[in-house]
Amino acid sequence: MSGGISKAEEKNIRKIYDIIRNNSRMTFAGIASKTRLTRQTVSKLFEKMEKNKLIWGYTAIIDTKKLGYNTFALIVKMKKSMKLGIDQFEKWFVENKRDENDVFMIYSGYFHGEYDWIALFLAKDIIVARQQINKFMDGYEEYVEDYILEEQLVNFRAVGFTNPNAMESIKKII
Repeated sequence: MSGGISKAEEKNIRKIYDIIRNNSRMTFAGIASKTRLTRQTVSKLFEKMEKNKLIWGYTAIIDTKKLGYNTFALIVKMKKSMKLGIDQFEKWFVENKRDENDVFMIYSGYFHGEYDWIALFLAKDIIVARQQINKFMDGYEEYVEDYILEEQLVNFRAVGFTNPNAMESIKKII
């Protein structure tokens, strides 16, 4: 770690991480009790983690299927000669929040391997998802060698949590 974080603080941050990855709503007092740190130390470490972007944000894990959304994965292989188009890709993958079709990005990342980018997004159905991909290709086709669009059938784990409805959902499919 960097950003003015000492080895001792790093050790305590790892203790805190083990707790908040399972319950980000726990109070500083609760974290302090579980880590045997003072509440003030926990508070100061959170300030440092947020300042150094170790914590990007806090979120709830929502069963999006129950809200009528399906999860889709767009997996993209960039043209070798177009690696410089990465700034353009970033606009779509990072800045694409929600559009008029109620499609929005939930994850995007750049990878090492056969394919370069993976984006997970929510859409009502495959037709809306395909429309989103067509819109993407209209703007970025010159950068794309190949892509795959996949629909997730069951989400077993999200952000370290097991989906309590996963087995029931998979049994309906099989």
